[in-house]
Amino acid sequence: MVPGDARYTGAPHRYIDGRGFTQFGQLDHPTLPIIYSPEIT
Repeated sequence: MVPGDARYTGAPHRYIDGRGFTQFGQLDHPTLPIIYSPEIT
């Protein structure tokens, strides 16, 4: 599990490669769903 506000660094990774993520973009994808998003205050 990763926090809902986690960002993709651009580093190669077998679970991330080929899924269309952009560097420093949010990790939101059907195979990596965000199940908890902390409130930012």
